[in-house]
Amino acid sequence: MRGDVNQARGENNHASLGFLLDLPLTPGPKMFWVRHADAQYVYALPDFTARELSGMKHRLALSFLWDILRALPAAASWYRRSDPDARRRIKHILGLNEHTLTQLVPSELFAKPDLPQAHLHQDCEITIILPVYNAFDLLEEVLQRVVDYTDLPYRIILIEDASPDERVRPFLRHWHSGLTEETAERVRIIENQENLGFIRSVNAAFNAAMTYGNHVVLLNADAFVPKDWASRLIGPILRTESVASVTPMSNDAEIFNVPTMGRRSDLAPGQGDALDQVAARLNPTFTLAEAPTGVGFCMAMNINYLQLEPQFDTVFGRGYGEEVDWCRRVNERHGGRHVGQAGLFVEHRGGSSFGSAEKLKLVHANNKIISGRYPDYDQSVQDFIRRDPLNATRLALGLAWAGLRQAPVPVYLAHDLGGGAEHYLAQRIRTELGDAEDAAAVVLRVGGAQKWQIELHSLGGVLRGETDDTALIQQLLAQLPARHVVYSCGVGARNPVEIPAILTELATGDAHSLEVLFHDFLPLSPSYTLLDADGVFRGLPEVEGPQDEAHQFTLPQGPTLSLADWRAAWGR
Repeated sequence: MRGDVNQARGENNHASLGFLLDLPLTPGPKMFWVRHADAQYVYALPDFTARELSGMKHRLALSFLWDILRALPAAASWYRRSDPDARRRIKHILGLNEHTLTQLVPSELFAKPDLPQAHLHQDCEITIILPVYNAFDLLEEVLQRVVDYTDLPYRIILIEDASPDERVRPFLRHWHSGLTEETAERVRIIENQENLGFIRSVNAAFNAAMTYGNHVVLLNADAFVPKDWASRLIGPILRTESVASVTPMSNDAEIFNVPTMGRRSDLAPGQGDALDQVAARLNPTFTLAEAPTGVGFCMAMNINYLQLEPQFDTVFGRGYGEEVDWCRRVNERHGGRHVGQAGLFVEHRGGSSFGSAEKLKLVHANNKIISGRYPDYDQSVQDFIRRDPLNATRLALGLAWAGLRQAPVPVYLAHDLGGGAEHYLAQRIRTELGDAEDAAAVVLRVGGAQKWQIELHSLGGVLRGETDDTALIQQLLAQLPARHVVYSCGVGARNPVEIPAILTELATGDAHSLEVLFHDFLPLSPSYTLLDADGVFRGLPEVEGPQDEAHQFTLPQGPTLSLADWRAAWGR
């Protein structure tokens, strides 16, 4: 963050402007080359004197010495008892953790089943705007879901935008005529005489919606809403006046994607509803997060902000980017906030209106407009991706996604220490994932800052969460109906003797299986190299007779276990 650069440019709104340059800590001149288009610029960077370099080294040395002092109690514990937890503390203090640390997963991530999920404001009427352009094969189910599953009073404005598919308009008329009289009165169909494009069609619907005065839901004709969706989508607007838009999670909704942001995944029939059942069980305390924009495939819009900014900008042509522009206008001009709602999952079969090649052209052109109008927008999206305030809920939904898409799902118990076992594990996961879009693997890792780190690996990347709560881990993994549990290595676990019971429980059942790998001898002794306390190997230790202290284990805040106790636990 370079305030001096902002000042030199006469700008005040680029908080993240600037860059970071890492240089080797050596004396002597340094040159910096910048290539831009066909031009090349060369800059001489300021040199450091020997005295300045000495001062830098001394400051680093003092900082390192302070960390060493902080780590001494853990080092003493490691020296006395070879305590794996002490090793974990040392690594954490010195910043040497092998794997990325991430956000905590709250123990109360799932709502208690005995607490009813009361629907909000059953008397709150909404207006659903549903533009239609082709997508004939999807229309019947999309419309029937809106009629059957909307749990709030509603009106529907359908805009048929002169679809080239001649089946669309007659179908809509026939569908409307088959509704009950009460439902038909709530449905208005606008038939464009010529194709106006998505934005002009939606703007016409906005004008009509203003007469009703309801909060608005913009819904694509390829979005499949689940049961009781409307109250969950509109709820954040009803609870907080400053919320301007709400977007649910989906399989195709950019930053609200599951399992990976920005990576679309296709769903088989019924899988979207199954994922929403998981979303509906999530604790509402953790399902909402502020976002830089909404996504218009299924977006609730606060009527108060829509009245302030009543139109999408037609400069975006046939579509893509118009909802981002509206969201940024509402935010910068009126303070309206935009939130993601992880307590709702809506399947999106994107691209049904525009062809993929045409969509790419539109997105590329319209992104330039967004970047020009809102220079901070791209950075705000990157900030959202980096910190992912929906990480815990995305992880829960991602595990459910893996359980639906693949059987069985491999679940590895691994450590946080790196080395040969980790290299083997990484290669095995790469092989298992291959290039299958629906492939996934789970790693349950020990030895980190928290008792457990759980990772969901897929082609889109890795989702991670950390917790000390073993019951929560079991609850998350219960979403995998078929598991192939693999013990890789538990060195570094705070309480290694509980690992066998946990793994055998996870692998119990006809749909599950268990595989045990030996990268070391931890299942035979707490001294996983089988060395005695003096560092000498004297053969496999026996459970009877005198025992070297290296082959005993002291539980955290508990008694010391004999080798016989250890073998009994691992013998499972």
